[in-house]
Amino acid sequence: MERVKQKGKKHIGKGWILLAVLVVLAGVAAALVMLEKAPADIPEEIVDEIKKQEAVYVTRIPEGEIMALSVFPRDYTSYELQKNGDQMGMLPDLSLSLRQDVVEGILYAAGTMQANTVLGPMEELPATAAEFGFDAPSLRYVITRTDGRKTEVMLGDLVPATEMEAEQYYCMADGVVYTVLAEPCYPLYHNAEYLRSFHQPSLQSDLIDRIEVQGTLNMTLQYTPDGFVMETPVKYPVQSTKMDAMLTYIDRMAFEAYLGTQEENDLAALGLEKPRITVTITQAPSHLEGVTAEGESVSMDVGEITYTLHLGHDTGRSGVYVGWNGGVYKASNFLFGFWNEIEPEEFYSRTPMNFPVDRLQSVTVEAGGERTVYEVEMVEVIGEDNRIATDEYGQTLYDAQVKKNDEIMNTAAFLNWYVQLNRMAVSGIGERADKTGEPVAKLVIRTDATERTVVFRPYDALHVWLEVDGTAVFYTEKGVLSLLDALP
Repeated sequence: MERVKQKGKKHIGKGWILLAVLVVLAGVAAALVMLEKAPADIPEEIVDEIKKQEAVYVTRIPEGEIMALSVFPRDYTSYELQKNGDQMGMLPDLSLSLRQDVVEGILYAAGTMQANTVLGPMEELPATAAEFGFDAPSLRYVITRTDGRKTEVMLGDLVPATEMEAEQYYCMADGVVYTVLAEPCYPLYHNAEYLRSFHQPSLQSDLIDRIEVQGTLNMTLQYTPDGFVMETPVKYPVQSTKMDAMLTYIDRMAFEAYLGTQEENDLAALGLEKPRITVTITQAPSHLEGVTAEGESVSMDVGEITYTLHLGHDTGRSGVYVGWNGGVYKASNFLFGFWNEIEPEEFYSRTPMNFPVDRLQSVTVEAGGERTVYEVEMVEVIGEDNRIATDEYGQTLYDAQVKKNDEIMNTAAFLNWYVQLNRMAVSGIGERADKTGEPVAKLVIRTDATERTVVFRPYDALHVWLEVDGTAVFYTEKGVLSLLDALP
């Protein structure tokens, strides 16, 4: 036990009880100093003593004096850290690269443990060591100092507490029993593999070209300039909001711990020999530019990159074993669980004709025995000074020019009609088996990258199938067909 200031004698039980009271009230002391007055029900002599009292520490050993630290968690793999030059390494391989920020947190938690209360010497307490959980401690650690001295600390059971109280552990060091707040102890409860350094996924969601999911779920998503489209299990445009959410989840993917290479692990035991889900992500080629520390401009081309993700068994603690580009990791289901919750139907676009006007080349409508072609061209806006107009950022401004069957038509009328068309939403997922009725109307929308064909077929008396690029998933109200009437 180490303390800044010690009062009383160890063999006097009442002294330890008084000290416990003082430590419990230590938090009150700060408030008393701030308010410069004490509540009336606290005797003045106790208030004066509290103001004099300094914090009590179970351990107070600077990191620089720690030569080695052996940690024995009850529910995790034990490990031993040992000074290796100016950093700590982990036995048996001191050359193994460690996450030094995690190591520093562990050393601080072990070497600077503050007591919340002091219960007294174990031999003077009415309870047994087993009643505090010291017969099978949740964690035990031993600090070896540079001068060879050793300090052993045990954390037993959690202290029974009300919902309003912070979690505390019973703690014993040098034969003295304390309670300590649980939260500052959490770094000590890491498993050994949590200390190994590794690189987090370096995906750039704005460069993702393709996502293939196989296993308990089969789905393929492909990027196009007009948004993602689903290729399997059916060919269908993807709802942009759903895709944006998925890319956000991918951006947030992060591992908790590195378990080593695939060769170092029993893949079958981790569920990675035959993973339940395999995800292949293709990232498009890119060009990087930057400036070195010396101020020199540099640039480089990065080719297409393919990442492979395997999801194995659950770890049993709200986590999952993950295979990633040759390595094996532990990860939280909070960050990776979204792969298990994917439902392809949720990705089907509910507004499959929603293309921005500036992407349009043409819209062809076949309805009521007529075929009407609307051609759209974006032309530069000419200002009053006969110069090309620009916005506040210097970007050229464009207006749409529309032809109907090769004749110029009113642009505003077309735009008003097209806004209604691309807002056309589905009514529900069709359950009827017959999807082959004679078409009642057809719509073809072309951009410089996409040709989308929408065929309307009979569904029931009030609805029609909405067949998109050969796939009929949804039906919509029959009344929307009036939108396909030719514009004047």
